Amino acid sequence: MEYGLGCIAPNCPDIISRVFRIKLDQLMVDIKDKKHFGVCIGVMTNITVEIRKAELDNQWVVPYNRDLLVKYQFHMNVEICCHARSLKYLFKYCLKGHDRATVYVQRKRKRQANDTDGGGIDEINAYFDGRYLCDTESAYRIFGFPIHHRIISVERLQFHLPGDKNCTFQANEALGKVVAREKNKFSKLEAFFYLNSVDVNARKYTYDEIPRFYVWNDGERKWTMRKRGFQIGRLCYVHHSTGEPWFLHLLLTKVRGATSFESLRTVNGVCYTTFPDACKEYGLLDDDKEWHEVLTQASAGGLPPQVRQLFVHIIVNCKVTDLKTLWSTHWKSMVDDILLRRRQSCPNTLFTLNDMQLQFYALGEIDELLRSVGKSLKKFDQLPQPPPSYLNNGTNNLIIEEKSYDTRKMEYETAKLLQDYTEEQRKIYDAVIQSIETR
Repeated sequence: MEYGLGCIAPNCPDIISRVFRIKLDQLMVDIKDKKHFGVCIGVMTNITVEIRKAELDNQWVVPYNRDLLVKYQFHMNVEICCHARSLKYLFKYCLKGHDRATVYVQRKRKRQANDTDGGGIDEINAYFDGRYLCDTESAYRIFGFPIHHRIISVERLQFHLPGDKNCTFQANEALGKVVAREKNKFSKLEAFFYLNSVDVNARKYTYDEIPRFYVWNDGERKWTMRKRGFQIGRLCYVHHSTGEPWFLHLLLTKVRGATSFESLRTVNGVCYTTFPDACKEYGLLDDDKEWHEVLTQASAGGLPPQVRQLFVHIIVNCKVTDLKTLWSTHWKSMVDDILLRRRQSCPNTLFTLNDMQLQFYALGEIDELLRSVGKSLKKFDQLPQPPPSYLNNGTNNLIIEEKSYDTRKMEYETAKLLQDYTEEQRKIYDAVIQSIETR
């Protein structure tokens, strides 16, 4: 500033913005390239420009006046407090002394159906109307400096079944034109197959390992050798109940050097018809391996109730060889919420449960899920059987729901409806009731 004639900070937002950008770039070099804090695996920046705040707030009390508030929105940054009884203003210009004022409104504004805007207060538009860009942020945006920046170190890997590739097109495009354009474009998975067919080195890696050594070129729709940096490959998540897509997902994370879908299904020179058959032949389905993997994957990103639901889905709809081992391996991912809920239901905040009690409570939750589909924990004798006090001893949930109606209300409604029945409707009603009573 000392090199500019009469130049002070509030009058030079352009210089402030440029210097800030230079310092930000230098900071990124120190962190990312010079590795001052170790290896940087990702970068994310979010630029927020604020006005200088005064040491003390000015406080005013004013009557509510819509016209004045709208007028001063052009000169101040308006922040409506949560109780809507006070407004905080940040003056647009950084003046000497206090630049912050808190205005207490004597009358709380109420939403009324007969407001001049015809539909009450539009809070979204009110926010935009009351928002303004300070001089420094305006200069920052005029120079085209990015407000947000992100470099993700994870490459999302889409995959699809044969003939089921996704493509985008305009609603008014002819189908033939879309097919002609898309049929020669590789998806990431198809480009992976092609890469294995022409690059011997790539055959050493599975699909999710490829981003560490190759870069996806979206323009040319192909994988090219990586020259610097690295990325982690992550296949898109699929639920086990999807069937073929899940088994394809499993093969792509285990099989190396596949050049086509047929190659992926080929084991010891035999091309199998389905992906599950290939998984079985590879030995991926022995010893309940797929159930252990799907529960491990679910516990990494799912909540305990979701893991319990998945566990019930597996034991009800899938063939599990060793249910006892499956439970003993994964029960800890199903109980994280139980202790918290038990503490909330009792006054003792230091309440604790041992491992056996946690398992019993989790099994009680599983028993409720099983009863909702007409089964119970007793039918799965490989699982630990908790004492009755941990279980819901009621009957089937469907029966409970059928007995939960307000019978007095139903009797009143029935009597009221019978008065409006036609003669033919009354005969049908009487026949149904008689049939029920004589069964």
